[in-house]
Amino acid sequence: MPRVILLIGTPKGAFIFESDAHRLEWSSRGPLCEGWPIHDLIMDPDTGVIHAAGGSPWYGPAVWRSDDLGASWSHSGDGLTFGDGEGIPPVATVWSLATTPDGALFAGVEPAGLFRSDDGGTTFQHVAGLREHESQPTWQPGAGGLILHTIVPHPEDPERTWVGISAVGIFETVDGGRSWEPRNRGVRADFDHPRSDHRPVRPQVRCCGRRAADPVPAEPLRDVPLGRWWADLDHQDPGHRHAPR
Repeated sequence: MPRVILLIGTPKGAFIFESDAHRLEWSSRGPLCEGWPIHDLIMDPDTGVIHAAGGSPWYGPAVWRSDDLGASWSHSGDGLTFGDGEGIPPVATVWSLATTPDGALFAGVEPAGLFRSDDGGTTFQHVAGLREHESQPTWQPGAGGLILHTIVPHPEDPERTWVGISAVGIFETVDGGRSWEPRNRGVRADFDHPRSDHRPVRPQVRCCGRRAADPVPAEPLRDVPLGRWWADLDHQDPGHRHAPR
């Protein structure tokens, strides 16, 4: 019967839960990774290798590796740095992991940046093109910090990858990380994010009493009184759903 393995990262370390296909009873192991805070875990379905992303306030960032389903672990932070010099921030922790079609391992870190390993997580190299994007000085953190929280490699093209940064948005590379383009068109708050065309953003549709030609308000939506947005709903398309008053 197939085994079901659930990988969980917590501030207390990594945990592994196992069950059968019915998922009625579970066994658990943990905390693993010596109790380091762990943000993400992934498993290679072909080899069974588990990688864990984490970091310690005392020891810095690291990527953990287990070749025996979590019975033993090794870890490395070799190369997880933006470099030295005035104004260059230290890498605090690793937030996300992903493997590529050509066998590489990507690591997303805080503050937002991307690293690549071609030796299974033993050493890492900074994918500098992302932080060299012209919008980088304007990047602002979300509630959880300025983190690269998601990495989506193309399943067939190793040169193409998307990353998500809180609260900056989405970037795509089609040349292996040498250059990156924002992919934030169509998101609800695209006026806050980098845009590939660098033009002023305008709403795409009439909504909540505003015309398509009206400029987008500078303040975040959470700071806008609800009455201001919903006052003219009765004059909208009859199919427009009303918000609770």
